[in-house]
Amino acid sequence: MGLGLPVAEALRIKLLKINPKAKAETIATICYADKFTFKDYDRPKRVVTISATENRQRLMVKGLDRFRELALSMPDFEFEIIGVTEKVKHCFEPVPANLILSPPLHYNELTHIYQGASFYAQLSRSEGLPNALCEAMLCGCIPLGTNVGDIQVTIGKTGCTIGEWGPDILVEFIRQNHNKNEMRDRVRNRIIELYNPEKRIDKFRQCFAQGTKRMLMLTDGNVDHASARIRALQYIPYFEVNGYRVYHIPRVPQRPSNTVGRYFVFPLLKRWYAFKMTLNILLKRWDVVFIQRIFIVPFLVKFLNNRSVRIVYDFDDALYINPQRPTDEEKTKLMVSSASQVVVSTEFLATFCGSCGKQPVIIPSPVETDRLKPSEKPKSGIPTIGWIGSPWTSVFLAVVEKPLQKLAAKYPFRFLTVGAAPGYRIGGVDYMARPWVYGNENDDLGQMDIGIMPLPDTDFARMKGGYKLLQYFSAGIPCVASPVGINQTIVKPGENGFLAQSDEEWFEILEKLILDAQLRSIIGKNGRKEAIESYSRDICFQKLLAIVKF
Repeated sequence: MGLGLPVAEALRIKLLKINPKAKAETIATICYADKFTFKDYDRPKRVVTISATENRQRLMVKGLDRFRELALSMPDFEFEIIGVTEKVKHCFEPVPANLILSPPLHYNELTHIYQGASFYAQLSRSEGLPNALCEAMLCGCIPLGTNVGDIQVTIGKTGCTIGEWGPDILVEFIRQNHNKNEMRDRVRNRIIELYNPEKRIDKFRQCFAQGTKRMLMLTDGNVDHASARIRALQYIPYFEVNGYRVYHIPRVPQRPSNTVGRYFVFPLLKRWYAFKMTLNILLKRWDVVFIQRIFIVPFLVKFLNNRSVRIVYDFDDALYINPQRPTDEEKTKLMVSSASQVVVSTEFLATFCGSCGKQPVIIPSPVETDRLKPSEKPKSGIPTIGWIGSPWTSVFLAVVEKPLQKLAAKYPFRFLTVGAAPGYRIGGVDYMARPWVYGNENDDLGQMDIGIMPLPDTDFARMKGGYKLLQYFSAGIPCVASPVGINQTIVKPGENGFLAQSDEEWFEILEKLILDAQLRSIIGKNGRKEAIESYSRDICFQKLLAIVKF
C-alpha cells in the first residue's frame, strides 16, 4: 500500500480507524502570507464565512444553519455567507435582515472580503483543515469555530471554539472582543507559524527521503551566482518533494573574500569540482542530468546519450556570443543539440536553439515572491531611484547617466546601486552604493522608490532574462526599462512599469514618477500582482517539472 498524505490530523485518525494498517502522514496545506495580508485593524461589526454550497446536505455539514442562528442572535452585526447558489437560498428562509447570501467568488476576490470583516466563523459539523479559515486569519479576522477536525488546532487560543453547539458563548465572545484589535496580529502569526511553505516542504522531504529518481545537477556557480541560484538551486527542495534525489556539483565554489582563498583554495576546489563532475557522470547511474549554463566535454555528453540519460540543458544568457572565447558558440550548439530538452529564458534565445534544430521551452527566471516583498514607504521625503545587479552589468548604467544628471539638476533624489562595480561613480548625482548580499536583498530593494533596468540595444543585451524587473515587481517598486529584448514582453507600459529609449524619454518618465507618489504606488501594486501570478517560483517550477518528467 502507498503512503496517504491527509492535510489534517483528524483525517489521518479517521483513515487509521478505517484501515489500521494504512500508512499515513499529516502534511498540512500551505498558506501564503504574502497573498493574504491586512493593514486596517479597525473593522466593522461584520462576521463572514465561505462555503461553496449547492445542496442542503453540504449546508448542514458546513454548519451554515448555525451561522444563520448566530446572525439571528446578533441583529446589530452584519453576517455574510459567500458561496450560496440560487438552488439552496430557500433553505435559509426566512432570511434574517442582517444576513447576506452571496454567490461564489473568484479566489482573487476573497482577500478584500476577509479584510473587511472583524470575525470569521467556521461552524462545521465535519471538517478537515478549512483553507478559508486559514486565509481569513492571515487577513486579521478573529476566528470562531466548532471543535471538529483541525479547526481547534488551527485557532488555538487566538479565537473561540465550542464543543456542544449553542450561539450564546460565541455571542458573548464577539461582543467582548470586537474592538480588541491587538488580537489580529496574534491571529495572523498563528497561521504563519503553523502552515508556512517551509514546514510543508520539510515534511515532504521526510516522507520522500529515499526519493524515486536520481538527478545530477551541474551549475556554473554556487549560491552566490545569480543564475545558478535562481534557475537551479532554489528548485532543489521542490524536486525532492516530487521524488527526486538531487546531487549538486557547481563548476566553481563560492567566491572567497580573503587572499589565501582567492589564490590557493579557490583554484584547487575548481579543479576538484571538475574532476568530481567527471567521476559522477562516468561511475554513477542517473535518471536526469540537469545542466545549467555550463559546457561539459563532448565525450561526457556522448557517454550520457549512449546510456539514454535524460539531459535537460538550461541557459539564460547568450553564451554563444563571447568575442574572447569564439569556440563558445560551437560548445553551446553541442549542448543544445545533444540535450533531451532545452530550457531558455527568452524568445531570443529560443531562436538560436531553433537554428540548432531544437525547439526549447521558455521559462522565465522565477522570482521569490515570498522573500522579496513590498515595504512601507515614507509618505514624504526624498525619493530613491535604484538599480540592482552585478559588477559586470553595471556598465549598462551608462545608458541612463545623462538623464539622471539632468534630473538631479532639477529635483532632489538619491541614486542607489546594489551590486555595482566597486569603482562605479556618477557625477552630479546624490549617489549611494551597496554591495550585493543575498540576505540584504529585500531590505535593499525596500529602500528604492523606483527601479531601473537600462540596457544597450546589442545582440547580447537582447538575450537578457529581465530578472531585475521581476525583482522590482516582487518588491512592489515601479520600474523603468530600456525596450530591449524580453523587457518589451515583461513591461506593460503604464500598467506595471514603463519603457524608455531616448534620454528624453528616460528623463520624462523618471520625472513623472518622482513627482507622483500615488502613481508609484499604483504601478508597484500592479507589478507585485504580475510577479505572483506569472513569475513566482511555484509557477515556474511546475513548468520545469513537466519537462524533467516528460
